[in-house]
This record gives sequence, structure tokens and C-alpha cells, in this order.
Amino acid sequence: MTENSWHLEKKVSIGHLTTTIMIAVSAMFYIQKMDQRISLLEQRVQIEVERAEKAELEIAERVRRTRQESKEERKQMAGDMRAGFDKINTKLDRMMEKVTESNTKKVKI
Repeated sequence: MTENSWHLEKKVSIGHLTTTIMIAVSAMFYIQKMDQRISLLEQRVQIEVERAEKAELEIAERVRRTRQESKEERKQMAGDMRAGFDKINTKLDRMMEKVTESNTKKVKI
């Protein structure tokens, strides 16, 4: 055979066999460890998703309550304003009556 040609030998050395087995075992441990880490990350993501959903529901409830309270406050303020306007209107009516009465008294004289 020539020096540059490629060839296979039927003999296997113990060193090559041991090295190959060690690499295979190491690869299995590495894959197992990665699987554990991925599972842990999946659990953490699920927990965070649940927390986010819970927080979202709480925020939505707070917003709903705040809107309801604001609506009730606006109704109360509108009622108060109407009452105030009614008082002003009553006072203006009385003032107009007094002005009208004083004008009619002046005209009679």
C-alpha cells in the first residue's frame, strides 16, 4: 500500500473503546442535565404566566371598580350641581320679584 492511501484495521484498541464509551456516557449525562434545566425553566415560565394572568385580572377588576366609583362620583356631583343651580334659580326668582315689586311701586307713585 501507498503511504497516502486510506485504510481500516479490524483491531480495536482498549483506549479507543474506553474513550468512545466515556464520550457516550458524558453525552447522556449532559443531555439529562439539560433536560432537567429545561423542565425547571418550563415550570418557572408557567408560574410567571399564572402570576401575570392573576395580576392582569386584578388590574382589570381595579379598573372596573375605579370606573364605577368615578361614575357614581360624577352622578353625585351632577346632583349637587343641580341642587346648587336650583338654589341660585330660586334666589334669582326672589330677586326678580323684589325688583319687579319695587318697579311697580315706583310706577304707581
